[in-house]
Amino acid sequence: MSKTFKDSARGKAPSKVYLEVVANGDGTFEIIRNQRIVGTNVGERWLADELCGKYGFCGKEFDGIMRQLTENGRANIVF
Repeated sequence: MSKTFKDSARGKAPSKVYLEVVANGDGTFEIIRNQRIVGTNVGERWLADELCGKYGFCGKEFDGIMRQLTENGRANIVF
């Protein structure tokens, strides 16, 4: 059984989690969950570890987040 935030809500009453990733001008990222900063100055090298390891956004989902970051400077995910 997965222990990521995305998978932990399965089988429970629905409650949405809002995750936002924002690109900083210095090449780092902020991770915000439900309007609370949970990751600050995260380097691109570690962003995959944060989003995949903690939140379960791996592979194509992670690629989609990176695409949003490249295009808009931010990515919003609701799960």
